[in-house]
Amino acid sequence: MSAGDFQRRSHIGIGCAYLTAGSPTRHDERLIAAVLDAGARHFDVAPQYGLGTAEAVLGRALRGRRDEVTIATKVGILRPQVPAWKLSARALAAPVRSFLRARGRVPETTVFGGLRQLDHSPARIVASLEESLRFLRTDRVDLFLLHMPKRFDVTEEVVSALQAHKKVGKVLAIGLATDRDETALILRDWPNTFDVVQYSWSALDTQLPSSAGTEPFRITHRAIARALGPISEWYAGDGQRLRRLSETCGADMANPAILSQALIGAAMVANAGGVILVASRSIARSCQNVRVAMAPETLRLGRVFLVALGRETDLPEPRG
Repeated sequence: MSAGDFQRRSHIGIGCAYLTAGSPTRHDERLIAAVLDAGARHFDVAPQYGLGTAEAVLGRALRGRRDEVTIATKVGILRPQVPAWKLSARALAAPVRSFLRARGRVPETTVFGGLRQLDHSPARIVASLEESLRFLRTDRVDLFLLHMPKRFDVTEEVVSALQAHKKVGKVLAIGLATDRDETALILRDWPNTFDVVQYSWSALDTQLPSSAGTEPFRITHRAIARALGPISEWYAGDGQRLRRLSETCGADMANPAILSQALIGAAMVANAGGVILVASRSIARSCQNVRVAMAPETLRLGRVFLVALGRETDLPEPRG
């Protein structure tokens, strides 16, 4: 799958980690319909997400529109088995979790569906894809990614199992969804093997390699989550920092909405030619993120924001 295959759809994708069955209002299906109408055309999901239900939610929401979008799912982190009553309770508690998460009081394992159990074996690759296709109500996925593999997990047998799915058309592209350092090690061991890499990146992370380099097609995520809080705290007690950033950007960088736009723009500039993912439980915020990513002024703001950060010498560390 080439960059052009994705860019004919959109530069922005929706991370589906927050999708969870059980809501009496079908909130999550309404979220998918809303971001589709806003212009999103790529969706990233995994068996683990939404306590094991995100794929089913996405499959229902995309009925009749499957051919308009690209879907990435994963294998490696096992699907949790959760009773229906817990799903309903979790859906009802969503506003409280959102409140706590905004204040950094909910651990990541809670958001993404419990403690991770890993299995990257060839047998799990075969079984997981069949499960995912059934839940997604489709006969193929556009991207099938190894989820959080370490270098030693990627063996000849694992690669062969992935390539077999691609050969018969159940998978259009194979890739890696793990941290950036591990990605580099795996690509070194397996050159010209994977079509796509996916990892987190924000304006506080080190510069991405050129898309014309050795990496396959690239998807990044967590542009806002990794940087919004640290940057806000960094200049909260220093009016000179805030003034410098605002003057260079020509915008009020104390405004969280403008800072979020700058972070999305920076991710798009850094990953030019790729796709960036945004994720939110809120329908309104999800649609706003999509509209922001598609606005021409966001790229301009992202460019000048990266210039402004590049002039600073004591930037905070990214979060998460």
